[in-house]
Amino acid sequence: MSTHAIHSLLKQRILVLDGAMGTMIQPYKLTEADFRGERFKDWHKDLQGNNDLLQLTRPDVIGEIHRGYFEAGADIVETNTFNANAISMADYDMQALVREMNVAGARQAKGIVPTRPAFSLGAPIITHPADGIVEAVVVANGRARARAIAIRLEGLDRRWRATAIHVL
Repeated sequence: MSTHAIHSLLKQRILVLDGAMGTMIQPYKLTEADFRGERFKDWHKDLQGNNDLLQLTRPDVIGEIHRGYFEAGADIVETNTFNANAISMADYDMQALVREMNVAGARQAKGIVPTRPAFSLGAPIITHPADGIVEAVVVANGRARARAIAIRLEGLDRRWRATAIHVL
């Protein structure tokens, strides 16, 4: 669906955006092994809590959550890429996987869209507040471009922009 389709529907009614992905992941009670999967079973850092990694290690969980939001009536789902940026992934030493996470998240969200008018959007681009304004501007601009490229390649309907980038 295009931006025009979103605008057209907005003229007719309020569109419903999905809810928090992290909150929906918690009931699954995923273990460290779930986050690691086979691919990262020997990773040198703990990975539990790295929800963005789940589209690589447990895409079934993320897909089920997206489907659940659509079944509940959501018109829009966001990709599970809220922290798929180099700053956040540095906590896990996974900065090199940022693009792969974003592409996988975009493919997955786009692949779940039902036949009725519905949309998949790229998640906001967020920087870690502890990084300071000057550093965040430089890093955020670089990460924003990387994420926009990944999402555009997968044909998502639109890309949210982080409020922090506008403020900076």
